[in-house]
Amino acid sequence: MFRSRLSKVLFVSGVNMAPTMSIDLTRLSEDELLDLNRRIVERLRLMRSARQLVELAQFTVGMRVEFTTDDGRTLQGEITKLNRRTATICCNPSGHWRVSPTLLRPIAGAQGADAPGAHVLPMFEDRRHR
Repeated sequence: MFRSRLSKVLFVSGVNMAPTMSIDLTRLSEDELLDLNRRIVERLRLMRSARQLVELAQFTVGMRVEFTTDDGRTLQGEITKLNRRTATICCNPSGHWRVSPTLLRPIAGAQGADAPGAHVLPMFEDRRHR
């Protein structure tokens, strides 16, 4: 009964939502409120995950970036790994940091993976197979 009543007002699982919605919370039972809460939390997690994925897609391994730490220092480094929710940044000499992509800023004109020839590796002759 609740799902049909709620689906008339709100379409939670889809992208399109009504511009305005009104749900009279006083008429919902405890089970209905718990179900609504579960759906809202699930939708918020999905939206947050999609936003993080889009933000993370702006960066590549080897890219030079900077970020501001909690204590106000601005650190610069190179992305060494892209994780599901964070990027691992190597900042010499302060070590490796796992940073949310929302806090990262690309360094303009930096020599990194985006520079011409950055992906070219020198080839050495392997003398073991002679």
